[in-house]
Amino acid sequence: MKPEIKGDIAKARLKQVEELVHVKNFEFRKKHQETLEILVEEKKGDFYVGFDQFYNKIHIETDKDILKNWLFIESYEVKEEGNYAQF
Repeated sequence: MKPEIKGDIAKARLKQVEELVHVKNFEFRKKHQETLEILVEEKKGDFYVGFDQFYNKIHIETDKDILKNWLFIESYEVKEEGNYAQF
């Protein structure tokens, strides 16, 4: 017989794991502020949005059309919801 975890317990454990991953990711991004290699994937409102080499989301504010381009960004701000930069 397979051991089964009750749904409410499984959801609580999932929430704990997701919170831990979020905290650890934020700490990692604060500690490792190095040049980011970014693929810009889309434009949302005033920001272009892409992912760096660590697959962290970054929001980029610029007047240039950088959609679908690779960028190297050295200066950016680390926030809980993602990284922010101007290009």
